[in-house]
Amino acid sequence: LDFNAQYSIGESTEEGFYNENTYNPSDMTLLVPGSLDQFVRTIDGNAITTIQLDYYRPLTFTKLLEDGTEQKNPGKIETGAKTTIRQVSQDYYQETFDVADDSANNKFNFSEQVHAAYAIFGQEFKPKNKDFASFKYQIGLRGEMVLITSEVETDPTIYKNNYYSLYP
Repeated sequence: LDFNAQYSIGESTEEGFYNENTYNPSDMTLLVPGSLDQFVRTIDGNAITTIQLDYYRPLTFTKLLEDGTEQKNPGKIETGAKTTIRQVSQDYYQETFDVADDSANNKFNFSEQVHAAYAIFGQEFKPKNKDFASFKYQIGLRGEMVLITSEVETDPTIYKNNYYSLYP
């Protein structure tokens, strides 16, 4: 039985001050008196959580042969589950000095959850005659449930994209 859990968090901030002037390209004279001064700040954040549990069990299948001896064929069972939760945010703030307009300001939030489980069964058949190769097989199934939510806080709409998948 194996268990693993991880948590990671991060945040970064970028700021910039911008000064914009508009010039006539032919003689480089200032077209618009004064300049456009801006301040921009972006704060990015993320957090990722991963939890995983795996189980492995070897098996032995015993077959009684015609001559009274036993033939042992190995096999296995594996199962497991994993959850990954990711949260990302971006807070964008812009201020243009002397202009009252905050329409570009927003905060974006994104959340993704992936929940998965799997099971595998495998077996090996060893031939009675050692001149022949053994035959191995395994079958398994993995199921996933993905839940995604995103939103821009200045917009009342919350976007969701949830889906389920099976993989052989």
